[in-house]
Amino acid sequence: MRRFLLLFVLLAATCTAYAAPQVIRCGDSDTVVINAQSVSKPFFTLSFSSPKSTKLYQLSAENEFLKVRCDKKASGAWVVLFLHTCGGTSCNEDSNFGIIDAVTGELLLEAGQSLNGNAAQAKKIMGKEVEPFTCMIEEHEGSNSKGEICFSSEIELG
Repeated sequence: MRRFLLLFVLLAATCTAYAAPQVIRCGDSDTVVINAQSVSKPFFTLSFSSPKSTKLYQLSAENEFLKVRCDKKASGAWVVLFLHTCGGTSCNEDSNFGIIDAVTGELLLEAGQSLNGNAAQAKKIMGKEVEPFTCMIEEHEGSNSKGEICFSSEIELG
Protein backbone atom coordinates (compact mmCIF):
# COMPACT_ATOMS: atom_id res chain seq x y z
CA MET A 1 0.00 0.00 0.00
CA ARG A 2 2.85 2.38 0.81
CA ARG A 3 4.34 1.75 -2.66
CA PHE A 4 0.98 2.55 -4.27
CA LEU A 5 0.59 5.81 -2.34
CA LEU A 6 4.10 6.95 -3.23
CA LEU A 7 3.52 6.10 -6.90
CA PHE A 8 0.18 7.92 -6.86
CA VAL A 9 1.71 11.06 -5.31
CA LEU A 10 4.57 11.09 -7.83
CA LEU A 11 2.24 10.64 -10.78
CA ALA A 12 -0.25 13.22 -9.49
CA ALA A 13 2.51 15.79 -9.08
CA THR A 14 3.26 15.62 -12.80
CA CYS A 15 -0.32 16.15 -14.00
CA THR A 16 -1.94 19.29 -15.30
CA ALA A 17 -5.38 20.35 -14.11
CA TYR A 18 -7.25 18.65 -16.95
CA ALA A 19 -5.39 15.39 -16.47
CA ALA A 20 -6.38 14.55 -12.91
CA PRO A 21 -5.45 10.93 -12.18
CA GLN A 22 -8.22 8.39 -11.56
CA VAL A 23 -7.89 5.05 -9.74
CA ILE A 24 -9.44 1.71 -10.67
CA ARG A 25 -9.55 -0.83 -7.83
CA CYS A 26 -9.60 -4.39 -9.19
CA GLY A 27 -9.29 -7.33 -6.79
CA ASP A 28 -6.16 -6.58 -4.74
CA SER A 29 -4.70 -4.24 -7.36
CA ASP A 30 -4.95 -0.55 -8.12
CA THR A 31 -4.43 1.05 -11.50
CA VAL A 32 -3.85 4.79 -11.65
CA VAL A 33 -5.04 6.16 -14.99
CA ILE A 34 -3.69 9.49 -16.21
CA ASN A 35 -4.75 11.42 -19.29
CA ALA A 36 -2.13 12.38 -21.87
CA GLN A 37 -0.47 15.55 -20.59
CA SER A 38 1.45 17.39 -23.29
CA VAL A 39 3.04 17.11 -26.71
CA SER A 40 6.29 16.18 -24.95
CA LYS A 41 4.44 13.42 -23.02
CA PRO A 42 1.79 12.26 -25.51
CA PHE A 43 0.76 9.14 -23.61
CA PHE A 44 -2.11 7.92 -21.50
CA THR A 45 -0.53 6.23 -18.48
CA LEU A 46 -1.79 3.15 -16.66
CA SER A 47 0.24 2.53 -13.52
CA PHE A 48 -0.57 -0.92 -12.15
CA SER A 49 0.22 -1.95 -8.57
CA SER A 50 -0.60 -5.17 -6.71
CA PRO A 51 1.04 -7.08 -3.85
CA LYS A 52 2.84 -9.16 -6.51
CA SER A 53 3.78 -6.61 -9.16
CA THR A 54 4.17 -3.00 -10.23
CA LYS A 55 3.98 -2.16 -13.95
CA LEU A 56 3.73 0.97 -16.03
CA TYR A 57 1.93 1.02 -19.38
CA GLN A 58 1.89 4.00 -21.73
CA LEU A 59 -0.56 4.30 -24.63
CA SER A 60 -0.01 6.78 -27.42
CA ALA A 61 -2.38 9.72 -27.60
CA GLU A 62 -2.53 9.22 -31.38
CA ASN A 63 -5.56 7.15 -30.38
CA GLU A 64 -7.20 9.95 -28.45
CA PHE A 65 -9.87 8.06 -26.46
CA LEU A 66 -9.30 5.76 -23.48
CA LYS A 67 -11.91 3.88 -21.44
CA VAL A 68 -10.89 1.67 -18.49
CA ARG A 69 -12.70 -0.55 -15.99
CA CYS A 70 -12.26 -3.56 -13.73
CA ASP A 71 -13.94 -6.64 -15.16
CA LYS A 72 -14.26 -10.36 -14.46
CA LYS A 73 -13.40 -13.12 -16.87
CA ALA A 74 -15.84 -16.02 -17.18
CA SER A 75 -13.42 -17.98 -14.93
CA GLY A 76 -13.92 -15.41 -12.16
CA ALA A 77 -10.44 -13.90 -12.48
CA TRP A 78 -10.22 -10.11 -12.28
CA VAL A 79 -8.73 -8.07 -15.12
CA VAL A 80 -8.25 -4.42 -15.97
CA LEU A 81 -9.99 -3.96 -19.31
CA PHE A 82 -9.37 -0.93 -21.49
CA LEU A 83 -10.54 0.34 -24.86
CA HIS A 84 -8.06 2.62 -26.65
CA THR A 85 -9.57 4.14 -29.78
CA CYS A 86 -9.59 7.12 -32.06
CA GLY A 87 -12.21 8.93 -34.06
CA GLY A 88 -12.19 8.91 -37.81
CA THR A 89 -12.48 6.58 -40.75
CA SER A 90 -9.27 4.65 -40.08
CA CYS A 91 -10.24 3.61 -36.54
CA ASN A 92 -12.38 0.85 -35.11
CA GLU A 93 -14.14 2.77 -32.35
CA ASP A 94 -15.60 -0.27 -30.57
CA SER A 95 -12.85 -2.88 -30.57
CA ASN A 96 -9.26 -2.00 -29.72
CA PHE A 97 -9.07 -3.68 -26.32
CA GLY A 98 -6.24 -4.16 -23.88
CA ILE A 99 -6.42 -6.58 -20.96
CA ILE A 100 -4.18 -6.60 -17.88
CA ASP A 101 -4.18 -9.49 -15.38
CA ALA A 102 -5.24 -7.92 -12.05
CA VAL A 103 -2.93 -10.20 -10.02
CA THR A 104 0.32 -10.22 -12.00
CA GLY A 105 -0.01 -7.03 -14.05
CA GLU A 106 0.77 -9.06 -17.18
CA LEU A 107 -0.54 -7.58 -20.42
CA LEU A 108 -2.80 -10.35 -21.75
CA LEU A 109 -3.94 -8.41 -24.81
CA GLU A 110 -2.35 -5.35 -26.38
CA ALA A 111 -4.59 -2.60 -27.72
CA GLY A 112 -2.73 -2.35 -31.01
CA GLN A 113 -5.44 -2.96 -33.59
CA SER A 114 -6.85 0.52 -34.29
CA LEU A 115 -8.11 -0.34 -37.76
CA ASN A 116 -9.34 -3.94 -37.57
CA GLY A 117 -10.09 -4.23 -33.87
CA ASN A 118 -9.51 -7.25 -31.65
CA ALA A 119 -12.93 -8.14 -30.23
CA ALA A 120 -12.54 -11.85 -31.07
CA GLN A 121 -9.23 -12.03 -29.18
CA ALA A 122 -10.72 -10.15 -26.22
CA LYS A 123 -13.72 -12.50 -26.16
CA LYS A 124 -11.40 -15.53 -26.18
CA ILE A 125 -9.33 -14.20 -23.25
CA MET A 126 -12.39 -13.10 -21.28
CA GLY A 127 -14.26 -16.34 -22.00
CA LYS A 128 -17.37 -14.27 -22.77
CA GLU A 129 -18.58 -11.33 -24.80
CA VAL A 130 -17.04 -8.02 -23.75
CA GLU A 131 -19.78 -5.75 -22.48
CA PRO A 132 -19.76 -2.26 -24.03
CA PHE A 133 -18.45 0.60 -21.94
CA THR A 134 -21.20 2.88 -20.68
CA CYS A 135 -19.20 6.06 -20.09
CA MET A 136 -19.44 8.59 -22.87
CA ILE A 137 -16.27 10.62 -23.37
CA GLU A 138 -18.10 13.40 -25.16
CA GLU A 139 -20.34 13.97 -22.12
CA HIS A 140 -18.05 13.20 -19.20
CA GLU A 141 -14.40 12.71 -18.40
CA GLY A 142 -13.27 10.91 -15.29
CA SER A 143 -15.17 8.09 -13.61
CA ASN A 144 -18.85 7.22 -13.82
CA SER A 145 -21.21 5.45 -11.40
CA LYS A 146 -20.21 2.04 -12.79
CA GLY A 147 -16.55 2.58 -11.96
CA GLU A 148 -15.46 3.19 -15.55
CA ILE A 149 -12.89 5.84 -16.38
CA CYS A 150 -13.07 7.74 -19.67
CA PHE A 151 -10.52 10.17 -21.05
CA SER A 152 -10.10 12.10 -24.26
CA SER A 153 -6.67 13.53 -25.03
CA GLU A 154 -6.52 17.30 -25.47
CA ILE A 155 -3.19 17.04 -27.31
CA GLU A 156 -2.94 18.04 -30.95
CA LEU A 157 -0.39 15.72 -32.54
CA GLY A 158 0.70 16.40 -36.01
